[in-house]
Amino acid sequence: MPVLIDAMRGSSFSPVVVAGIVLALTGVVLTTWSGGGGSGSTALSVTTGLVAGVALALLFVVTANTLDDGMWVIGPVGLSTFGVLTIASLSTKRPMQVEGPARAWTVTSAIGTTIAYTSFLLSAAESSFGLAAVVTSLYPAVTVLAAVIVWHERPATIQRFGLVAIVAAVALLGGG
Repeated sequence: MPVLIDAMRGSSFSPVVVAGIVLALTGVVLTTWSGGGGSGSTALSVTTGLVAGVALALLFVVTANTLDDGMWVIGPVGLSTFGVLTIASLSTKRPMQVEGPARAWTVTSAIGTTIAYTSFLLSAAESSFGLAAVVTSLYPAVTVLAAVIVWHERPATIQRFGLVAIVAAVALLGGG
């Protein structure tokens, strides 16, 4: 979505960059593929993924339209995320408590998210916000790599192909 809006605003992309965008999308799909085996429905999983993807794309578009206003947008985004999590916690009647080692990971995640969002804003201000959104959307690769490093998980073959596609996409986007 951000790339399409960026193109409608007059940005043009070289064939190398277009190939990088397609490879990035493919890489994210492959990296996040769970291989099934769960009790959930594939249709529900795909629908949930698409809704989350559209919501993230809209966040990028709205944020890109506030670039002239400075970095102040990071605070409201964080607060709205906290609000959504609080409402979700209250609606399920499950307390939102983080205990033990999870606290350190939660703080690390919050700091990492802030750094990532700030990097997106800086990148979008200096170049194409569509391409900045594409690179930012490659975060599932970091999640898989964290699982490998921290929990010593073995990614599925399809996820390995996705990681390779993401690395190639970044190379194409950077070189294009």
